Parts: sequence; structure tokens; C-alpha cells
Amino acid sequence: MEINKEKNKTTIEFSNNELLVLFDWLVDFNKRDYNFNCQVAEQRLLWDLEALLEKQIVEAFDDNYRKLLDKARKKIANHEI
Repeated sequence: MEINKEKNKTTIEFSNNELLVLFDWLVDFNKRDYNFNCQVAEQRLLWDLEALLEKQIVEAFDDNYRKLLDKARKKIANHEI
């Protein structure tokens, strides 16, 4: 993961594994009621981010999604990003 800040714009780069794990967590978070601390603006950002990621992550629609996600989690946990 890398971050770049220029003037009024910040770019964060993720590996495919990082993106897959983040996307899965975000989908789960947005479905649950435990995000009670979120204000409307924060919730909108989380929904928008989920929608953007969904367009980029073809693995989310793969029959082997769970296996791919488990593999990505293991690689991240072992610093093999």
C-alpha cells in the first residue's frame, strides 16, 4: 500500500490482495448495524467506496471468491502482499 499527496488530492495504491480484503470487509461493514457511529457523510463515503471497488474487483463475482479471499488474507497476514 502506498499513499501520494499532491495539493488537494490524495491517491492510495493497493495491491490486488489488499483491495480484495478491503472490499470484503467494506461490504460486510456496510451490511451490518454496528456502523451506528457513522454520520450521513461518512456512510455515503463508505457506500461510494464500496461501489467503486465493486467495479474494479472481478474476483468478487468468481465462483472461487472465498478461496481467493482466503489466499489474499494469508498473504497479507504473512507480509507477502
